[in-house]
Amino acid sequence: MQKLISMIILFVTFSISTLAINKDQVLEKIKSKLDNFEMIQLNVEAVGSGLTGSIKAEKGNKYKMIFGDRQLVSDGKSIWNYSKPDNQVLISKYQENSNSGIETVFFDIVNNMEAKSFSKILNSKNGNSYKLVLKDKRNTDQIILELDENYEIKLLEMSQYNEVWKILKLDISKEKSDSEYNFNIPEDAETIDMR
Repeated sequence: MQKLISMIILFVTFSISTLAINKDQVLEKIKSKLDNFEMIQLNVEAVGSGLTGSIKAEKGNKYKMIFGDRQLVSDGKSIWNYSKPDNQVLISKYQENSNSGIETVFFDIVNNMEAKSFSKILNSKNGNSYKLVLKDKRNTDQIILELDENYEIKLLEMSQYNEVWKILKLDISKEKSDSEYNFNIPEDAETIDMR
């Protein structure tokens, strides 16, 4: 009986101390992890459809996204959209979109968001998990993050796109590798240049 009481006290103490941190403190912890990074690389899976892919992005609107048979590559000036099944490359000029561009999504997002709520997720498949809801200061968009006990992002839900992405791997670096953002057009691919 003494062991049971000790375990209950330990559980209650852990639960209280874990949630003693508030939403703004959690957001600050995430900001400090993401502070001043230059490159982000993710392997993701769309919850529901199972579509998997990888995204690598750097400041300056440079990115490389691979999802199934489709590749999108930007050097910050042009975008190459390659469809392997169609053997076609569509080239367009990069156009800045202040709310949903790569720069905003990956590099400015934390600065443009405020914490709306923070709570523990009961019966999480991923062990102890927490939910942090962020609201964009400029509009009504929301992002919901599922975090582990170390406040690492495990799931990302963006209301603007009605998408839920499970993050399989996340690497953040302060170094750049510009060479990855040049697309080599396959020799036999049809190319449509709209720049």
